[in-house]
Amino acid sequence: MACVGEIGGHMRCLTLREAARETGISYKTLLEAVRGGELKAFIPCGLTRKRFVRDGEVERWLQQMEKGAPSQVVADGRNA
Repeated sequence: MACVGEIGGHMRCLTLREAARETGISYKTLLEAVRGGELKAFIPCGLTRKRFVRDGEVERWLQQMEKGAPSQVVADGRNA
């Protein structure tokens, strides 16, 4: 899926299940990270359940986890 970028460009987006397959991280782990505010995800307009992550977001989250300091994401998408 192509997502509209912050500057109007397009970037690749993945469902949590697609991200789980590509990274080898379980879907449940990714979902818990989203619910815990550690991983940014969104539900596009018109859908009710399927969550998407922007390409590179899972890698950013993994790097934060490796540093031992999970970042909390504020409601507007900024890192706390």
